[in-house]
Amino acid sequence: MDWKRKIWLSAGFAIFTGVTLRVSLFVQEAPSIYQHKPGKCKHLPQFENGVLTVTESRTLNVALAFHAVHKNVRVHIIPLKETKENMNNISLQELYVTEWKDSERFHPISAHIHVEGSLSQNKYRAFVYVLNRQSDKTSVEVFELRLQKLALLHLQTIEDATFDGSTDISVLSPGRFVLVKPHYFSNPYLQVLEVLFYRGYGQLLMYNGKTTVSLERGLQGPTSLFHDPQTSRIFLGLKYSREILVYELRKDFTLIPITTIGIMSSPTKIISDDKDLWVGASPAGHIWSDKSNSSHILRIRFQDDAVQSWVITESFASTSALWSKINGLIITKNGFLITSAQTAAFCNIADLALV
Repeated sequence: MDWKRKIWLSAGFAIFTGVTLRVSLFVQEAPSIYQHKPGKCKHLPQFENGVLTVTESRTLNVALAFHAVHKNVRVHIIPLKETKENMNNISLQELYVTEWKDSERFHPISAHIHVEGSLSQNKYRAFVYVLNRQSDKTSVEVFELRLQKLALLHLQTIEDATFDGSTDISVLSPGRFVLVKPHYFSNPYLQVLEVLFYRGYGQLLMYNGKTTVSLERGLQGPTSLFHDPQTSRIFLGLKYSREILVYELRKDFTLIPITTIGIMSSPTKIISDDKDLWVGASPAGHIWSDKSNSSHILRIRFQDDAVQSWVITESFASTSALWSKINGLIITKNGFLITSAQTAAFCNIADLALV
């Protein structure tokens, strides 16, 4: 056997082995999760048809839940002050979408509330940026949130071909936001080839008010992100490599890598409170059964200001018997408000400090 044939056989065997191992990871059954149950979970009947996306504003002390009822998208306000005491008798108020002629093509997949001005002096404006996936394109719809009038006033539609396939959005400042795009191709069969051959074409994009630029390329399926304006850090959840990348976003909008957090789960939602990072994730992580994957919640507590060391709690608030693919997670004084495309529930915790 000549040396050229040996090289080709070795290369072919390496590719075959890599693809086989990668396929086995994605078709595996969901592993058993230790079901630590910190408290009872109560389903919210208001969202019996599931929730499309949830966004929270601690400045306004409210959350917005987008959900579909008989193919119509409805938006409700969740007052977070009530969740600090009791979720049993929570009252939801519906928002009315105004000044938008194309509202019948509204399918939100991610949203973010951005507040400008002084809340104490009642001189502020609240904007809601919604990532809207239509059949032929993906756009960003910008609304003004008027709480006193219970209205979402549509301001503009931002369209760019690079938005297609994006899955999450976070606003940096008015008119400027970042997006995650897990795949280069929009065709699902070509996406499978991307994954099987371990070709990372995922991107972190930024819209600067005029054009879209790529902040980071070659990512393994980025599907979720969280931007912390206090520290200028971006936490990026990667579905296929099952990890969270941490970056510092400089004032000139360049990224400085800080660290990588391996969590052995595919993150679907990332949020933060004053000291911890909370992650909703799917342990199975394969690409063909997102709707049947179990989900759980992880807490990541950083042990230094440089976020170079951390502790990840055990899996708890396991949702394997309730739903899959968490798309909304809100931490309250005594529990979690958890949402998915199937349902929504509030899980009580006697003492969150002990978790």
